[in-house]
Amino acid sequence: IAKQTHQRGSNNPLRTAITSQMFTDYQLNNKFIYQLFIFAY
Repeated sequence: IAKQTHQRGSNNPLRTAITSQMFTDYQLNNKFIYQLFIFAY
């Protein structure tokens, strides 16, 4: 039963959307910091 619950949890679309959103924000922040770094030099 615990395995099934865990599997259902990982297939949760909301959690997937939030994770992908965090990943997108992380990429945008990286690009922004990289540009600042280039601009500083």
